[in-house]
This record gives sequence, structure tokens and C-alpha cells, in this order.
Amino acid sequence: MLNFNYKKRITAAEALNHPWIVNRESLSKSSGNEEVLARFARFQAKSIIKASILTYIISQFTDIAEEKEYIKIFKSLDSNNDGVINKAELIEGCKILALEDIVEVEEILKNCDIDQNGYIEYSEFIVAATNWNTAAQVRKLKKAFEVYDTSGDGQLSFNELKAAVPGIENSE
Repeated sequence: MLNFNYKKRITAAEALNHPWIVNRESLSKSSGNEEVLARFARFQAKSIIKASILTYIISQFTDIAEEKEYIKIFKSLDSNNDGVINKAELIEGCKILALEDIVEVEEILKNCDIDQNGYIEYSEFIVAATNWNTAAQVRKLKKAFEVYDTSGDGQLSFNELKAAVPGIENSE
């Protein structure tokens, strides 16, 4: 639809039948969604470095089934399909799941919007929604630590982190 030449542009009917729209799932109050969104609501990224490391760990060690579940929930929150969750979409998602009494939307945005651009991107969502306290996630964290600890001394230096995680070279 984003073609200036109307002759090459798909019709509205074709757009509505596109797999992106047809396969879109709506947000429901299933226990899996509730748990993921509750973790999402409680998340606090204390630093950009922490968020970068967690994002990198997820990208390297998350299995396909887990990834598909997060994508499904993210897409259900992203009601306008622009690839980010804005404040209005977050409010609507919280209403559907009856989370408005538990959390403040402004607080969720503040804690999860790591780059502070006013939107929650998928990478920010998945870091916040992951349950880091499960045995499987602890194993992933230990495995990542072993990979990053190139000196084998049981500690991570900033130089080891810079070498292992893209994007933190200029972090404080």
C-alpha cells in the first residue's frame, strides 16, 4: 500500500487479506499471556548495559517455541501493526487483561522503553517479558556467562563484555 503509483498499489481488500492481518491473533486473558505481561509490567531496566546484555543473551539462547510465543503476544499488543507498542496500545492491552489496577502504564513505559523513544520495540518487550528466574533461564545465563568469561576467572571485565556484546562499546 505504500506505493505512490496507485496502479502498482494493492487494494484495501488485498491488504485486509494479507497474511500479516489475517494471521494476527487478538490478545486474550490466557494464563500464559497474563504471566508474560505481568513480568513485562514489573520489569525495570536499571541500565542500558544490562538491557543490551539481556537482549544479546535472548538473541543467542532463546528457543524457537519461546520466541514464537513472545512474537504472538507482542503482535497482539501492537494493534496498529507498526512494529512498536505505543502508550495507547499498552493501555488497551492492560484493560483487556485487567492489569490497570496492578500497574501504571507510565511506569511500564519508563521501565521498559530502554532507549526512551516513547515506544516499546520488540527487543525491549522480550527482555522485559522473559522470566529470568526459571531454571532454564538460569542455565542460559550461566552458559552466556561462560561464553563471555574468556579469561575463565569467574568474573566479567568490561573488556570481555565489549568483545561479547555488540553495541556497548561506548557505554558508561
